Amino acid sequence: MECTEQISNIIRIEAYPFKAITLSIPFTNRPFIQESAVKVSGTPVVLSLKQDDSAQAESIMSRASDGISYTNTLNWQTDDLLNETLEQIGMLSANPHHFLLYTYSGTRKLIYNWCSFGKVSPTSSMSGGNDTMSLSFSIKSRIPILTLL
Repeated sequence: MECTEQISNIIRIEAYPFKAITLSIPFTNRPFIQESAVKVSGTPVVLSLKQDDSAQAESIMSRASDGISYTNTLNWQTDDLLNETLEQIGMLSANPHHFLLYTYSGTRKLIYNWCSFGKVSPTSSMSGGNDTMSLSFSIKSRIPILTLL
Protein backbone atom coordinates (compact mmCIF):
# COMPACT_ATOMS: atom_id res chain seq x y z
CA MET A 1 0.00 0.00 0.00
CA GLU A 2 1.30 3.45 -0.92
CA CYS A 3 0.10 6.83 0.32
CA THR A 4 1.28 10.11 -1.14
CA GLU A 5 1.42 13.69 0.09
CA GLN A 6 2.14 16.32 -2.54
CA ILE A 7 3.13 19.90 -1.73
CA SER A 8 3.09 22.39 -4.58
CA ASN A 9 2.49 25.82 -3.08
CA ILE A 10 6.04 26.38 -1.84
CA ILE A 11 7.17 30.00 -1.73
CA ARG A 12 10.42 29.66 0.27
CA ILE A 13 12.98 26.94 0.91
CA GLU A 14 15.61 27.08 3.63
CA ALA A 15 18.47 24.56 3.71
CA TYR A 16 20.14 23.67 7.01
CA PRO A 17 23.36 21.68 7.39
CA PHE A 18 22.84 18.13 8.64
CA LYS A 19 23.94 18.83 12.24
CA ALA A 20 21.84 22.04 12.50
CA ILE A 21 18.49 20.24 12.98
CA THR A 22 17.72 17.49 15.47
CA LEU A 23 14.45 15.88 16.49
CA SER A 24 13.59 14.92 20.06
CA ILE A 25 12.13 11.63 18.78
CA PRO A 26 14.02 8.91 16.87
CA PHE A 27 11.32 8.53 14.20
CA THR A 28 7.63 9.01 13.57
CA ASN A 29 4.98 7.84 11.13
CA ARG A 30 2.83 10.88 11.82
CA PRO A 31 2.98 13.62 9.17
CA PHE A 32 3.22 16.36 11.81
CA ILE A 33 5.37 17.30 14.77
CA GLN A 34 5.26 19.94 17.47
CA GLU A 35 7.68 22.75 16.71
CA SER A 36 9.12 22.33 20.22
CA ALA A 37 10.31 18.81 19.24
CA VAL A 38 12.54 20.26 16.50
CA LYS A 39 15.81 21.85 17.56
CA VAL A 40 17.21 24.24 14.95
CA SER A 41 20.59 25.95 15.20
CA GLY A 42 22.59 28.11 12.85
CA THR A 43 21.59 30.27 9.92
CA PRO A 44 19.84 28.67 6.95
CA VAL A 45 20.72 29.10 3.30
CA VAL A 46 17.66 30.59 1.58
CA LEU A 47 17.40 28.99 -1.84
CA SER A 48 16.72 31.05 -4.94
CA LEU A 49 13.50 29.96 -6.68
CA LYS A 50 12.75 30.70 -10.32
CA GLN A 51 9.22 31.69 -9.39
CA ASP A 52 6.90 31.00 -6.49
CA ASP A 53 5.41 27.87 -8.06
CA SER A 54 8.64 26.29 -9.32
CA ALA A 55 9.09 24.04 -6.27
CA GLN A 56 7.28 20.81 -5.41
CA ALA A 57 7.74 18.22 -2.70
CA GLU A 58 6.33 14.74 -2.28
CA SER A 59 6.30 12.06 0.40
CA ILE A 60 5.39 8.52 -0.65
CA MET A 61 4.76 5.98 2.10
CA SER A 62 5.47 2.31 1.39
CA ARG A 63 4.85 -0.76 3.55
CA ALA A 64 7.19 -3.70 3.32
CA SER A 65 8.29 -6.61 5.50
CA ASP A 66 10.84 -4.34 7.21
CA GLY A 67 8.19 -1.76 8.12
CA ILE A 68 7.00 1.59 6.85
CA SER A 69 9.32 3.84 4.88
CA TYR A 70 8.93 7.12 3.03
CA THR A 71 10.49 8.40 -0.15
CA ASN A 72 10.72 12.16 0.34
CA THR A 73 11.58 14.31 -2.66
CA LEU A 74 12.00 18.02 -3.29
CA ASN A 75 12.35 19.59 -6.73
CA TRP A 76 12.85 23.25 -7.57
CA GLN A 77 14.19 25.49 -10.31
CA THR A 78 16.28 28.63 -10.31
CA ASP A 79 17.25 31.01 -13.08
CA ASP A 80 19.54 32.96 -10.74
CA LEU A 81 22.90 31.66 -11.91
CA LEU A 82 25.09 34.21 -10.16
CA ASN A 83 28.30 32.98 -8.51
CA GLU A 84 26.72 33.02 -5.04
CA THR A 85 23.86 30.79 -6.19
CA LEU A 86 26.23 28.40 -7.96
CA GLU A 87 28.33 28.18 -4.77
CA GLN A 88 25.16 27.34 -2.80
CA ILE A 89 24.29 24.60 -5.29
CA GLY A 90 27.82 23.18 -5.00
CA MET A 91 27.55 23.17 -1.19
CA LEU A 92 24.11 21.50 -1.30
CA SER A 93 25.45 18.86 -3.72
CA ALA A 94 28.50 18.10 -1.58
CA ASN A 95 26.99 17.95 1.92
CA PRO A 96 23.78 16.59 3.48
CA HIS A 97 21.09 19.12 4.42
CA HIS A 98 17.59 19.32 5.87
CA PHE A 99 14.99 21.51 4.16
CA LEU A 100 12.35 23.74 5.69
CA LEU A 101 9.56 24.61 3.25
CA TYR A 102 7.17 27.55 3.56
CA THR A 103 3.83 27.51 1.73
CA TYR A 104 1.41 30.26 0.67
CA SER A 105 -0.89 29.36 3.55
CA GLY A 106 1.89 29.86 6.12
CA THR A 107 2.42 26.15 6.74
CA ARG A 108 5.98 25.02 7.40
CA LYS A 109 7.11 21.56 6.32
CA LEU A 110 10.35 19.86 7.27
CA ILE A 111 12.17 17.39 5.06
CA TYR A 112 14.40 15.72 7.63
CA ASN A 113 17.49 14.09 6.15
CA TRP A 114 17.15 11.15 8.54
CA CYS A 115 20.39 9.31 7.85
CA SER A 116 22.43 12.01 6.03
CA PHE A 117 22.43 10.11 2.72
CA GLY A 118 20.29 12.54 0.71
CA LYS A 119 22.09 15.12 -1.40
CA VAL A 120 21.02 17.64 -4.03
CA SER A 121 21.40 16.77 -7.71
CA PRO A 122 21.46 19.68 -10.21
CA THR A 123 20.70 19.63 -13.95
CA SER A 124 20.71 22.61 -16.27
CA SER A 125 18.76 23.48 -19.40
CA MET A 126 18.27 26.37 -21.75
CA SER A 127 14.94 27.35 -23.25
CA GLY A 128 14.02 30.57 -24.99
CA GLY A 129 17.44 32.04 -24.27
CA ASN A 130 17.04 31.59 -20.50
CA ASP A 131 19.33 29.34 -18.49
CA THR A 132 17.51 27.38 -15.82
CA MET A 133 18.92 25.07 -13.18
CA SER A 134 16.67 22.27 -11.94
CA LEU A 135 17.56 20.76 -8.60
CA SER A 136 16.28 17.69 -6.84
CA PHE A 137 16.68 16.07 -3.46
CA SER A 138 15.45 12.59 -2.62
CA ILE A 139 15.83 10.37 0.41
CA LYS A 140 14.32 7.11 1.62
CA SER A 141 13.49 7.64 5.28
CA ARG A 142 11.61 6.33 8.31
CA ILE A 143 10.15 9.85 8.70
CA PRO A 144 7.65 11.49 6.32
CA ILE A 145 7.72 15.16 5.38
CA LEU A 146 6.67 16.78 8.65
CA THR A 147 4.25 19.66 9.14
CA LEU A 148 5.43 21.83 12.03
CA LEU A 149 2.62 22.65 14.49
